[in-house]
Amino acid sequence: MRMSNLKEVIATSGHHPLHTVWGMIEQAANNHITIRPSGIVEFLDNPFSWATKQIVGVLSPSSEATVLGTAVHAAAEFGYRCILDNQGLPSVEECAVAIDESLKNEYVWLENPTMTIEQMTTEAIRLFTVYHTEVMPFANPVAAEERFVLEAWDGIQLAGTTDRIERRADGTLAITDIKTSAKNLSGEKVEGSDELKAMRQKLKELNKLSERHAPQYNDLKEAGKVVKEIQRKLGLKKTTEEEKAMLQVDLEEAETSLVELQGEVDKWLEGVQEERDQLQTEIDRIAPDIEKRQYEADCLAAMHKHGLQLASYAFLYEAATGNTIDWGRIEVIIKYDPTPVVKILEFPLHIYKRECAMAVDLMVEAIQALRAGTPARLLFRMNPETFRGSELTEMVREIVMAS
Repeated sequence: MRMSNLKEVIATSGHHPLHTVWGMIEQAANNHITIRPSGIVEFLDNPFSWATKQIVGVLSPSSEATVLGTAVHAAAEFGYRCILDNQGLPSVEECAVAIDESLKNEYVWLENPTMTIEQMTTEAIRLFTVYHTEVMPFANPVAAEERFVLEAWDGIQLAGTTDRIERRADGTLAITDIKTSAKNLSGEKVEGSDELKAMRQKLKELNKLSERHAPQYNDLKEAGKVVKEIQRKLGLKKTTEEEKAMLQVDLEEAETSLVELQGEVDKWLEGVQEERDQLQTEIDRIAPDIEKRQYEADCLAAMHKHGLQLASYAFLYEAATGNTIDWGRIEVIIKYDPTPVVKILEFPLHIYKRECAMAVDLMVEAIQALRAGTPARLLFRMNPETFRGSELTEMVREIVMAS
């Protein structure tokens, strides 16, 4: 069932939308239920939205960002599978076939798209090309797009498909997720980051400076014109010897002025170079520490945002293989124009692995309590203050206001 179908059902039920959906959740309680890693955080944030999707089976509308991200994932999957099959890294053009197939399957589900499928293909290739160049040649995949299922409870399973398991340089494993984002995934700015940015901007401006930016440049230019004009007159046949003698005196004075002005310009350029060198030295001194601390802050932000989801994938992988995964890795393709940027963030998972086990237990207990007769309204509250499930929240509000 799609969200549009659900809207029709609750709009004609004659009951409050929440009570209608809670009733649907209770009716579907004994269905086989899958807990997906991507839904664990949604359950904790908005249990009502999670249950509507995962117990009732309501599908959220696709977005252009989601469809685009799926296409990029498809190309990466094709490339990593080739690497795992010892075929080497295929070209962007070879991987792009997977982009075409993905968009053919997903584009039809978009409601009122603003981009044509051709435009989305171009954008997906633009994003993937940077990823293909900067990440894939250096990857060491252990598994790609592999599905794992844990059947540990009656009628309930934990299941998900990993983007990639990556072997790190030290031999440990990282559960890896590829993200496409319109903006940078950054933590709080560390002390000194604004100053470093300003210094780099200043250096960029200094690097653009040349002779023509010198305060004396216009005077130098005019002096040069004067010298050339005198030289021109000296070369004329009609100029008398007496005039030439006077022009020769003027030429010596003009050339002296030109040399003096050129000296002032050269001195100004030396000052610019000295300032540039000093600024570069200071940037080289402070940048490593600031960038290290900023990277750690960015990793912390990525861990808070994606740690629980990645930990659940690690939990699945460990249950299926017995191999331990202690690291999470987010590879963000930022949709900058004209050139996208890839940012790789790694962080430890041990804290979130424990939280994941607790969250899954809570979800299983909620499902079991529902099956035992506990009302859905007590188990699956609605939280309109989170963006998760926002489309469902807006639909409920719209129906209530119209009634």
